[in-house]
Amino acid sequence: MIIPREDGLVRIYCQLSTVAPGSDGRFDRSRITPDSILEAAQRIIRPYKLQYKYRDWWTVYQIGQRVGNHFSAEERIFLAGDAIHTHSPKAGQGMNVSIQDTYNLGWKLAMVVKGIAKPSILKTYETERKAVAQELIAFDQEYSRLWSSRPKKDAEDTNGISMAAFERAFVQQQLFASGFGVHYHPNPLIAYDSSGTNGIVNHLDAVKGASLGEDDYASSHQHLASKTILGQRFPSFKVINHSDARCWHLANWLKSDGHFYILLFAGDVSQCGQMDRAMCPPPFKLPQQ
Repeated sequence: MIIPREDGLVRIYCQLSTVAPGSDGRFDRSRITPDSILEAAQRIIRPYKLQYKYRDWWTVYQIGQRVGNHFSAEERIFLAGDAIHTHSPKAGQGMNVSIQDTYNLGWKLAMVVKGIAKPSILKTYETERKAVAQELIAFDQEYSRLWSSRPKKDAEDTNGISMAAFERAFVQQQLFASGFGVHYHPNPLIAYDSSGTNGIVNHLDAVKGASLGEDDYASSHQHLASKTILGQRFPSFKVINHSDARCWHLANWLKSDGHFYILLFAGDVSQCGQMDRAMCPPPFKLPQQ
């Protein structure tokens, strides 16, 4: 992998397939030198030639793809980012996934500390983020395999990697980096119906002090907004602000400031009566603290 960098520098990732691990499964880094890395890179790009006049820095690492068994200890001590899952740096997911870990945990901790939510919601941190980490490791293994294999020579070459496989991997990498590849499954905070029927999932039990009856249960109607998937990041589209007729990205109005937002899809407000219906929606109940 060759990556252009700042100030005319170029970064080269090179797999050292000729270095054998020791009895403990680890590589002896003292046996690896800049010259041995250069020789490996030269073998890879033959018949082209590679030399350099200046080396800014170099390092060697062994890929470790691991996920911890537990992301917290009794919901008192929490682990996030590289402390709980590790993978290769090739896909550029380390910082992205780590920030997503701590964002997921941060707003839940704030809700509990302020007394707005029960401490039981902290259990969802592990159930949500551990699944993401496991999906990332599986993707990273496939991604590393693609970069370690040779491209196909022709359509009949069954051992090489096709460009279509690389394209699919790049799309998946972008989904992970943006957060759109994350899909949280049903838990006490998420209600959705994966079967397409009007299922009922209790997600209000986590709210502190809620008196739960039939009216306190969340009914999911996914078919009413089939492209806004519950459990996934809310998509941002350009919308027209009715008050000033300006075009905005919807995400610009959804600040990460600890508040909850209710979005009303008003429909075609140019139709007679639709504006009145949108401005005066039927009442709904919120659980009391």
